[in-house]
Order: sequence, then structure tokens, then C-alpha cells
Amino acid sequence: MGRRYVKLERNQGSLIQNWYSCATCWSSVRVCHDKDGDYITCGEDSCRCNGLVRTSTINYIIQNHELLAREAREVLQVQFEWLRLPKRKRLPTKQNLEELGF
Repeated sequence: MGRRYVKLERNQGSLIQNWYSCATCWSSVRVCHDKDGDYITCGEDSCRCNGLVRTSTINYIIQNHELLAREAREVLQVQFEWLRLPKRKRLPTKQNLEELGF
């Protein structure tokens, strides 16, 4: 796919690289420069890289989906035994510190 060139101000390239990711594949983006000008790419050959999304938004979506998955697991554990986590034996703090070498 051909590159889409954009006109960027002096510090916009570093701001884009630090705060934004590819909206399609969620990879970090890079601002590159060649003889034709500046362009933004995510580096994935198979990605069309149609737009940008803030990296903080991606992190929020991932955290939200992890929370929903944890809640679903808790609800479904009642019905499906294979979803139940085994009980862990809790060791006293003193024994943990001794095993760590303190």
C-alpha cells in the first residue's frame, strides 16, 4: 500500500509517536521522513493504518475487557468446574521472607 504523506509541524512527530497508536492494529506508530515528506506508519505490512487512536484509550479498553472477563469467570465458575481456580496454600510472612533470603 502506498504511503500517505502529511504535513507536520516541528514537534508534532514526537507527540504523535508518544501519545498515539494505530487504530487498526493498535501497534505503536512511527513518524518517518523520506524525500517526498513526512508519513506515519505502524510498521505492520498487512495493516492499512487508517487512523490513529490515543494509547491511553487502548489501555482503557484492554483493562475494561480484562475486568469483564474476570467477572464472567466468577459467574461461570459456579456452573463449570474447569473454570475454578485451585485454592492456594498461604504461607506465613516469616516463611516467605526466609525463602526470599531475608
